[in-house]
Amino acid sequence: IVFDDLDRCPEHTIVETLSMIKTFLGEKDCVYIVPCDEDGIKKHLKKVMHYTDGQEDEFIKKFFQVSIRIPPFIEEDLFSYVQYLTKESGFPKGIEKVMIAAFWETPRHVKQFLNNLSALRVLAVQKEDLPPEKPGSVAKDIITNNLAFLAKIEAIREKWPEVFQSIIEDPELLRTLQDYATGRK
Repeated sequence: IVFDDLDRCPEHTIVETLSMIKTFLGEKDCVYIVPCDEDGIKKHLKKVMHYTDGQEDEFIKKFFQVSIRIPPFIEEDLFSYVQYLTKESGFPKGIEKVMIAAFWETPRHVKQFLNNLSALRVLAVQKEDLPPEKPGSVAKDIITNNLAFLAKIEAIREKWPEVFQSIIEDPELLRTLQDYATGRK
């Protein structure tokens, strides 16, 4: 039985769930997996159970029979992962740099961004295929031949929504940001 994202629950829910799991720990042929941020669990235990002087550490040691600690993602591994994903998704070179710059925190963020970008690419193809007189149509290849730009705009939308909204309200801001980023201002 897997209890995922337990560390993201309210403090009392975490303690109640751990207590419930502890009740059934002795059941034959039953394994409990609790992927979590150990420090987050300890913080909640200290707050709810009023643990002091490492009591939360002792609780964790007694509760979990096996602990597997996943090391932080290494930048080279993340870059290889991004290269693999972009190649598999059929994106041109150049997208990787945008993804790494904006979503270096976790592979999950990278994958989520690429999924969103893939959906935007499908929408762009549909808009480019519309007859020019149709509302919402855009010139052929204007977006799909500039996917790195689309990736930058999507990264801004996802990471900095207030900046994205400012760009929507004042499109010249995009040119100013581009000039600043390229050292022209």
